[in-house]
Amino acid sequence: FSVTGKEPSRLDISGKEKHRYLSFAFFEFSDNALNMFEKLKRVITHLSFGGNLSEEQPFSEVVDQCRELEGVDLTGSWSYSARLMNIPSHLEELDLSKSPWLDSDNFHKLVLHFPALNRLSVASNAHLNYRIWSYLQKLTYLKSLNISGCEQVNDETFLLILKACPKLLEFHLEGCKRISEAGFFQIGRLLPLSM
Repeated sequence: FSVTGKEPSRLDISGKEKHRYLSFAFFEFSDNALNMFEKLKRVITHLSFGGNLSEEQPFSEVVDQCRELEGVDLTGSWSYSARLMNIPSHLEELDLSKSPWLDSDNFHKLVLHFPALNRLSVASNAHLNYRIWSYLQKLTYLKSLNISGCEQVNDETFLLILKACPKLLEFHLEGCKRISEAGFFQIGRLLPLSM
């Protein structure tokens, strides 16, 4: 397991509470990892799972115990699991980078289950076809999208993404070599000026 955190929550001059962040990464559901998780679960905001961990019983138990859960990272997970529907639907951040199981059907299920997403990464999923992008319009709170390494995205697909996500403030496009100057011109035309 691995734990990362930022500066603890505190008040700034305006009286607003600064955001808490504590990420806990599982590499296996060992006794040691689960014991450490048990001690930290009340303050964990982000969980990370790789491989086939989302298919194992402890996955459902872990996500159910994180009351402050805001984000889940499934980068490099091997397959879709029905247990993903055990993640609370109020989730705000989801990382599906390098997920070979991610197809339009599975993506549609996830989009419907997590309508409050404001950050999404599907980076390095060069197998995604055009059907998947139209589902983004269901994510009405989406502010950040990472499609880096999605080499299949061309100008036409890019325009579809921009139209589906009119509120984007952050867009990661590294390695999207099929988007031309004309495609990039659409960013200024379709997205907010504050981007």
